Amino acid sequence: MMKLTPALKRQITKDWHKLFPEFGVYKQMWLARRVGPLVHGIVLDTDSSYTSYWPITHVHVLCRPFPVVSLSLNQGLLSKRTRAKDTIAVQFHQDHYHEAAQRLVHASLLPLTGDVATSQVVEAHRRHRLTRSEKYPVRLLEDGILLYAWADQVAEAATLLDEYVTEMREWPPHVMAHDGGVEAWEQRMRESLSKPGALKATAEAQARMLKLVDLPFSNLTAS
Repeated sequence: MMKLTPALKRQITKDWHKLFPEFGVYKQMWLARRVGPLVHGIVLDTDSSYTSYWPITHVHVLCRPFPVVSLSLNQGLLSKRTRAKDTIAVQFHQDHYHEAAQRLVHASLLPLTGDVATSQVVEAHRRHRLTRSEKYPVRLLEDGILLYAWADQVAEAATLLDEYVTEMREWPPHVMAHDGGVEAWEQRMRESLSKPGALKATAEAQARMLKLVDLPFSNLTAS
């Protein structure tokens, strides 16, 4: 079986970049673009065998300090027939990556070209939760609130916060213990709603820290 080498990684990254010119090369085997305070990425994930890779789309919200780009809202390529994880063997990359990219675009919860609306992201969160086993995705819930606040959509952010607080009060108490309980979490979120300027400053600082400033940029629109 053919294994990934540095040269092959560069070639595979280049091939995928040609198919997604609105993205930049963040790292080898990792394309990304900025959409407002979002990092929107395509990771070509490899395992320890280095004989195949798995295309995964994801987002990361820059509105809170975090040391790395996370793979939130991740969607890996799935087979058409069984919906199982669908990797691409390195030796068959040239034969399969075009079709794999088309399927990735078709399945993506968010558009992989052009601007993105805040409502699209929040709806993607809802749909993503329906397919995942994680019952208590606190950070994902925060993301929608912070994005609305960043976009100065305070009413939408407050409505979403109220919805999530109602849900969280039905969770086992230990779930929110790390965040100081539901009330403490709610208070922090409401403070964020009143400081969109601080969220914008944090997003720009995070973009610099994570070396994202040179990536292509699209708009996160308020709708």
